[in-house]
Amino acid sequence: MSHHAVARTDVPTALAAMSRAGLRRMPSRVLIIEALAKAPGHLSAAQIHRDRGPDYAGVHLGTVHRGLDTLQRAGLVHVIDDHGTALYGLSLPPHLHALCTSCGSMSEVSAEGLGPLIGRLADTAGFLVDPDGVTLRGLCQRCRG
Repeated sequence: MSHHAVARTDVPTALAAMSRAGLRRMPSRVLIIEALAKAPGHLSAAQIHRDRGPDYAGVHLGTVHRGLDTLQRAGLVHVIDDHGTALYGLSLPPHLHALCTSCGSMSEVSAEGLGPLIGRLADTAGFLVDPDGVTLRGLCQRCRG
């Protein structure tokens, strides 16, 4: 189950970001962008491939994996670990994930305002955090109550 406190990015905005990143509009990349922009939550590579529709029938699972890797390296897609399964989401806009360890619900939370914390980590630990895709674990309001 996924709740979204972050505004979802639409397909044209995500495709424009892909072009700005210098990536060609290959069918596999467009498929991935479309699938992730329209999904209510995160998707596995197998889910993207399985639900690809007739327009992308020629896109193989290995091609989806390579496309996800390329989009992730470009900062357009992030991956989270869901009990050993890699789930992918668009990185637009940058956000964190709050995962309830009791019921498994996940909320997307804006990364806005994290600058001071990221700066402190960089200063004190020499570690530069990329907040996108970070998963914070704890208890949701329903499970705490």
